[in-house]
Amino acid sequence: MAFLLKVKRAKYLSSTVKKDSATNIRKHHWLLEQKLLNFVDAFHQYVYHTAVVLSIQRQCFVVQETLWAIIGSRINMIIGLTIEFYSVQQTLSSGGAVSGIKARCEMEIDRILKQF
Repeated sequence: MAFLLKVKRAKYLSSTVKKDSATNIRKHHWLLEQKLLNFVDAFHQYVYHTAVVLSIQRQCFVVQETLWAIIGSRINMIIGLTIEFYSVQQTLSSGGAVSGIKARCEMEIDRILKQF
């Protein structure tokens, strides 16, 4: 249940984030945002509209459980990165004028990009 709430939160954050025209978002920030948005949208649709397909797939295909664990772990990490990204974006838009805060946010975004 906690995982589904995390997916819902990531979906909400990615679809309701305000685009602040005063904030100068670098190109790789925008690209990362688009990749995360695409992943969350696709995964949200998969989780909430095609749960039956997963059940059928598990019954019809022989796949090692360790593979499912690896896939699940990676998905969970990406959902977490999405939530972190939008938290950093909000910090930048609310208090990003201070150079120390801006530098720390830039480092966080670079870390998120590398992990994604």
